[in-house]
Amino acid sequence: MKDIYLCNSDFDIDYLNSFLKENGGNHVSHLIFLQDKEIYWTSDQRVLIGYKRIANKLVVLSDPIGEESFIQGAIREFNEYSKRKGLKPIFYQISPEFMAYYHETGYRFLKLCEEGTVNLQNFSQ
Repeated sequence: MKDIYLCNSDFDIDYLNSFLKENGGNHVSHLIFLQDKEIYWTSDQRVLIGYKRIANKLVVLSDPIGEESFIQGAIREFNEYSKRKGLKPIFYQISPEFMAYYHETGYRFLKLCEEGTVNLQNFSQ
């Protein structure tokens, strides 16, 4: 199996833009455009995963992006890719929608924080 990924030097903003328009994204997809991450494309190029290598880990911000029917396979494929490289894959800020896929791939879960929304017009100390 051939590893397909784009490094920062190969970053094709037009292709990424059209992929996101066609497949949607998630709450942090826009951060990929900072070009401080690498992009892993699954072997069939139907799902992308934005990640950053930190020491011996590949840290993914949020879920893979692509058609829902391909997400579970993408999680498995990225897990295998990481392990072939001798690195540990970590998914950060995942959605509950795909938690079963991560669990079936062998991931364990750790709650780091929560987010909240505050109406500033009605907020007082």
